[in-house]
Amino acid sequence: MPATKILEGETLLKDWEIYFVPPEKSPFQMEYVRFLPSTKFPESIHYASHVAGEVDSIEETSKAVDEVLMPKTDFGPFYFSFVKKTVLFLNLWK
Repeated sequence: MPATKILEGETLLKDWEIYFVPPEKSPFQMEYVRFLPSTKFPESIHYASHVAGEVDSIEETSKAVDEVLMPKTDFGPFYFSFVKKTVLFLNLWK
């Protein structure tokens, strides 16, 4: 869930230029992300809610979407991609 205000429990992920609150530290058990202006993430997801889900293949799943906003990216412990299907933003991870 994108956030625009400083949240309790935020951690700066310097390489990605985002502040991150993991689900276990948030009041509603949801992940929150606050994007810095210089982040590598596309601006279209800075303020849009999105749904994240693990898929068998980011490449194969990406073939069925309307737009790839951020291609498959190595995030350390997993890979992810941001895509758009109709009006829904999706965060695919593997």
